[in-house]
Amino acid sequence: MKKMSLLYKITFSAILVAVSTILSRFFSIPLYSIGIPFVKISLATSVIMFASFYLGPVFGFIVGFLEDLLGSLIVQQGGAYNPIYSISVVLGGLMPYFLYKLFNLIKLEKKFPLTLTISLTLVSTFITIFCFHPSLGYVKSGGTIITFDTWLKVLLTTLSWGLSIAFVIGLFFIKKYAKNLKINKYYNINVIATSIFLTYILFKVPASSLVFYLMAHEAGFVYFLIIFGSRLLSAFLTAFVDLVINVAALNVSLRFSFKGSLIPKTYLEANE
Repeated sequence: MKKMSLLYKITFSAILVAVSTILSRFFSIPLYSIGIPFVKISLATSVIMFASFYLGPVFGFIVGFLEDLLGSLIVQQGGAYNPIYSISVVLGGLMPYFLYKLFNLIKLEKKFPLTLTISLTLVSTFITIFCFHPSLGYVKSGGTIITFDTWLKVLLTTLSWGLSIAFVIGLFFIKKYAKNLKINKYYNINVIATSIFLTYILFKVPASSLVFYLMAHEAGFVYFLIIFGSRLLSAFLTAFVDLVINVAALNVSLRFSFKGSLIPKTYLEANE
């Protein structure tokens, strides 16, 4: 494998920007219609995270920023472009790389996704406690009243625990399927999964929730928590989809003649 040239990184980044922009603006799915407000599902984050893993954090940042900028210029959603909304997007391009380096170094996830399992449990517990807190009945958002009936609280709680279990089981099957693939020689799939999920719950979800809350000019901390909880719940699904796509994409990238940013040079020299 050869070291990536700057031209290669720029060219590859341009392709990823185009793909992520199309996915974000034309193939996203809002979840408001099924009772989960403030959330949309999009595969654009998968592409931005792949840029972080494969090209490195600087180009992950660039891909995330340009996707949000160009996307807002092509399809305006709620007015002109505001850079504050790009914060959570660029975090999705920065943090996967650094979290992977951290957890790969400390080797907590080497055999079993311990940090991921603990994180999933804590998030599900938070959603459960919050859903059944007496203050969560309804919240007025602008001229719209968002009602949280008992059935919806039970549904959200069940979904959080069900998706937590499904995430761990799904990760097991991904590793089983990928057992003989080349990706296992250069990457740790447990660490990829942990990096993706922690990027959501520690960075993307808090940042996007806070920005949305401040820009909406709504009073009451409960309103922020509803935004935060809704986006946390969506993170289970989107993070798992991102995991599947990134494992597949990183495995395909190993067929290229260029070394990914997370592959150590010394390891390559010893194993090529």
